[in-house]
Amino acid sequence: MRTCYQERIEYPKKDRTWAQYMVDLSLAIRHDLRSQRAALDRLAAVVSTEGSISQVRFLDIVAWHRGKEDEAAPAPADK
Repeated sequence: MRTCYQERIEYPKKDRTWAQYMVDLSLAIRHDLRSQRAALDRLAAVVSTEGSISQVRFLDIVAWHRGKEDEAAPAPADK
């Protein structure tokens, strides 16, 4: 999930605890689940699975694949 949200929610720093980071991350995930419900429903409909999965789990799978793509990408050059 970090890959999907790292640009919107920075890791905890001195002025924010891990607990507050997790609250902020949870709120961002909730926002996306609510605002992108139709898109997630369309994506889930084209994925063949046995049984249904929750939208949270579906988002987790999408985020995991996104993270794998980022790991394979070359690191940007330092300026």
